[in-house]
Amino acid sequence: PSSSFPSSSSSSSSSKCVVVGDSQVRYLDRAFCEKDRNNRSRVCYPGAGVRDVSDRLDDVLSDVQPSAKVVFSTGGNDVGRVGSVVLRARFEEALGRIRGRGYVPVVCGILLRRKVGGEWLSRAIAVNLWLEDYCKRRGWSFVDSWDRFLGKSTLYAWDGVHLSVRGVRVLSDLLEGEVSRTPGFCRAGQEGGRR
Repeated sequence: PSSSFPSSSSSSSSSKCVVVGDSQVRYLDRAFCEKDRNNRSRVCYPGAGVRDVSDRLDDVLSDVQPSAKVVFSTGGNDVGRVGSVVLRARFEEALGRIRGRGYVPVVCGILLRRKVGGEWLSRAIAVNLWLEDYCKRRGWSFVDSWDRFLGKSTLYAWDGVHLSVRGVRVLSDLLEGEVSRTPGFCRAGQEGGRR
């Protein structure tokens, strides 16, 4: 990984699910991954955008089980930096890279932020609507957390971008529900079982 985006990870080569994204997923190892440490891992690139994470997917996925679910959660740092058409193309490339390696993508929509203007909110909503449709047309899971975070300041750290301990738990529960519904995934505490 580039020195401008050092990774923080809790990875395991036996992972059946890996969460990869920007700094908003940083503490998921304490909530989501902790529920099944042997089968789940997390890699985050603070400050990264979709392309930055996409460029590192080959390294991230090199030791992950072939049938793993890949939770992809990034994009908020790109809103306002790149145009919507470019951002969509970057998502398409990243998700194509995940799927092209045989993994099942579970896409987390751009997470709501506090202390941002109406333009950021409008663009993030538009990208999420497009991304949800893009995923559904391909049969992939899309996690929409917007309503769970809207107007809930206690779910955020002081900066309005990163999640508080409570916010991490909320996101973890959303991901848990979606990943558990994804065919072939073993729920925490089950050996080889399916839901």
